[in-house]
Amino acid sequence: MALASSPGTGAASSPQKLATAKHRADVRLDRAQARLDRMRTRVDRAKALTADRALLDGELTTLGTQLKTVHTAVDVASTGKALHQAVHGGRSLAAQGRIVVRQARQLGVAGANGAAATKAAARLAATGARVNALPAGSYGRAAFRDLQTRVADAAAQAARVATADRGLDVSNIAAAVRTLKANEAALTAIRADHKAIKADRKQVAAALRSGR
Repeated sequence: MALASSPGTGAASSPQKLATAKHRADVRLDRAQARLDRMRTRVDRAKALTADRALLDGELTTLGTQLKTVHTAVDVASTGKALHQAVHGGRSLAAQGRIVVRQARQLGVAGANGAAATKAAARLAATGARVNALPAGSYGRAAFRDLQTRVADAAAQAARVATADRGLDVSNIAAAVRTLKANEAALTAIRADHKAIKADRKQVAAALRSGR
């Protein structure tokens, strides 16, 4: 949500330059509002964001309201200095908008992983008795133990990401960015877990077929 720069803060700014700068800011503000609207549509349609829809919709509504305030300030600005101040406020909102986009993506990943973990736990419970019937020291048993560990870890990491993202104050940009960055490390760990889970499942299936 980038905004046009102001024509300058001094009295030397001509009315024509001011009008041109205001028009550019208005166009970019309109585009920013359109991006917020598209983001709301994606949030409302995403099944993985069902639990966090109200939170994200609230943040987007707040940003939209603040964006309209900036729009009004731009429209009424009569000097380069006033326009500069209005545009500066818009840039802060742009940073907050980027935070909400990353927050929504992370919550979506966490939500999808939470649902997948619930299903995986049910499958593991159903498969446990068959795996326990394999010989002691079976590679299938070892793979199953790792599978259980990986599923639990992915679920725990997803829960931590969700908790952290739900506690974000998007107006505190520095703190929010630190939280999002820390969450990216957790998401990397989740991806590693899923890679291992896929391999473990293949080993368990092969062991069950062979009886070893």
